[in-house]
Amino acid sequence: MSDTIYIVEGPDGSGKSTLSGIIGEKLNVPVKHFTYYKDKEETTKQFIDGHEILSLKEDSIVFDRYILSNLVYGIVFHECEYVDGWLLWLTTMLSGVSVRKNIHLVFCLPEKRAWLNRFEELCKTREEMYVDLDKMSKVYDLFLMFYEMICSNTNIKVTIIDPFVEPVEKILNDEK
Repeated sequence: MSDTIYIVEGPDGSGKSTLSGIIGEKLNVPVKHFTYYKDKEETTKQFIDGHEILSLKEDSIVFDRYILSNLVYGIVFHECEYVDGWLLWLTTMLSGVSVRKNIHLVFCLPEKRAWLNRFEELCKTREEMYVDLDKMSKVYDLFLMFYEMICSNTNIKVTIIDPFVEPVEKILNDEK
């Protein structure tokens, strides 16, 4: 669809940025990358900009992460309150859905053991913000839990994919 907003979520090293880039290239649409900033003002500005795009943009775009990633990492690494974060995320998503119905939330969740091994190898070759494998395992579990909670929502298209094994067409074919 020409007006779908794709939101690609998942733990570090799960293939989100690669998948986002492929979707953007195949559909010839922009990709907006969200990241964690230690400066809360930068993080807030990023999400305000994202919310405007989510609510107002009429063309397709790919978000490489969005609020769910900050929620998951906040819960695991910064002991943020689960309820507060979930309500913020849900409110933002539903307000976007009320304006536009074509939101496709994509969870990049390779098989957990394979992903943990891949992540451990990535940490040897690039700087990662979080390298605690026990906590990263919890990050994975939370993404899976949120997938299971959200996939029954009829207003949002939700897909789980292992981008290292499954083709991007799993996502794009569903849009036809």
